[in-house]
Amino acid sequence: MTRRAAPTRPSLPARAGGVASGARPWRAVPRRALAMRALARVVGPVLACAVLAGCASRPRPSGSGGPATDVAAPVASVGAERVTKAELSDFLHARFREAWLDALDELVDERIVAIEARALGVTVPAPALAAAVDAEVEARRRQLVEQFGPSADLEASVKAYYGLDVAGWRAKVLEPRLRTRLALARVVRLSSRLREQVIARVLVVKDRPTADAVRAKLDRGADFSLTALEVSVDPSRNLGGVIPPIARGDLARPDLEAALFGAAPGTVLGPLEVRSGAAVEWHLYKVVERVPAWGGPPSSLLPRLEDDLAKSPVTRAEFERWSSRTRARYGVRYFAPDGSVLPGGGGGR
Repeated sequence: MTRRAAPTRPSLPARAGGVASGARPWRAVPRRALAMRALARVVGPVLACAVLAGCASRPRPSGSGGPATDVAAPVASVGAERVTKAELSDFLHARFREAWLDALDELVDERIVAIEARALGVTVPAPALAAAVDAEVEARRRQLVEQFGPSADLEASVKAYYGLDVAGWRAKVLEPRLRTRLALARVVRLSSRLREQVIARVLVVKDRPTADAVRAKLDRGADFSLTALEVSVDPSRNLGGVIPPIARGDLARPDLEAALFGAAPGTVLGPLEVRSGAAVEWHLYKVVERVPAWGGPPSSLLPRLEDDLAKSPVTRAEFERWSSRTRARYGVRYFAPDGSVLPGGGGGR
């Protein structure tokens, strides 16, 4: 059977629910392969309960075994049999656990974005939303032509999958979806800009003798960025060790964060030992710049925020730090369809 191509949906940045203390401290640890997200995003809206601590006193099972008199809206029917949302959630949890968790991750992140956007007064400018919707529609047109040839009909594709014309699809599907994505970028960036930041470079090696030799070389005046390019094992080596700006509260290691924020620009720190399981790495940092926090009410900073995002979009690492920090602050917990709390809560798995 040939499947019809569904209109594409934009993805949120790859997420991580927690920062492992042994991981490279400027980067939250992704929990699963990006390939799983495609399935996850299809099933996300029908998954079982995830709550922010304090939002519910007792988790309720999604329960496909409720009273026979209950009438649940079906997601499918087979003759006289009805397949409910609860049954779909239970099935996905039992058979496709990775996708179930990924979709739940996305649903929780969207809930946190909504809460944080209200708190910060963040709104998505109408021109930015219109431009994003136009770009998404055009991307879908190109995708259809690439897959099915120049005769591909966007209107028919949208009608087949959503029961809507293109105008309805834009208003009811794309606009809400993209508004959330654009709000996410604004919440992540503003929450970071409201805290003091440090700009730094990093150099990572595998053993202490090499780290000591590199430190001695730097002390003799070697250029940090060129040295990182030569010897660092971190992907940032290709950028001379440049990593995304670090805001106060971002890092898994408070000792490292205190050292970075306490150092003057130009200072080299390390080597510092970083363990991840049985693996050991040695890190050296160079503080490049200290950036003060933005001042004033958050709502007054929105024009400045738009300019900032136009110059430098939110990075994956920036999103992961925000996700880790906000999930910990809200005490995110995950529940299985039977109501039991999943080990690890909303954090790493």
